[in-house]
Amino acid sequence: MPKVKWGGDITPEAIDEAASEGRKDYAGPIPPNGIYRFKLKWSKKDKAKESGKPKLTSLLLLDGEWKEEHAKYDGCPFWDHMPVQKSTAFRVARYCDALNITSSDFMSKMVVDEDGVVQKIGKLKIADEDLLVHLKVVRKAADGEYAEKLDFGKNGGYLPFREDSDDDDADDDDTDADLDDDSEPAF
Repeated sequence: MPKVKWGGDITPEAIDEAASEGRKDYAGPIPPNGIYRFKLKWSKKDKAKESGKPKLTSLLLLDGEWKEEHAKYDGCPFWDHMPVQKSTAFRVARYCDALNITSSDFMSKMVVDEDGVVQKIGKLKIADEDLLVHLKVVRKAADGEYAEKLDFGKNGGYLPFREDSDDDDADDDDTDADLDDDSEPAF
């Protein structure tokens, strides 16, 4: 029988690296509506599938260490697909507030790698930092193909930055010199 040749850019090394990153499927309960602290695992400059409009996709995992009653939800994922356009500027503003960055930094000082994964915004390092942010979320019921999950709902979203939410704030020794003079803004 012939062996399968996958082609493309996937390699055994890429699969092994992905497995070693420690990402686990969450099998615990979905938390009730409320305010929770999350770890921002990564954000990525992306495009909406249907419209092709720019968006920022982020994976956040609930931090069960913040409050004792949250421990049973530790690691519960929250996927944010934030459109980056004028009609959703309020969402972008909340993201900026939660990370304590300026809108100018978001629009012109975001540095991404070749895959679009955000490395830093202004002086704030994003990649591999597990930045702590607070979100107001609601439980969204299952709807056919998707299981029950967390969502922002009508009045949810990113909450303003809190001093106690991130002990390892932006690196003060970092300068804008890391940005290439001819680099394009991410959005």
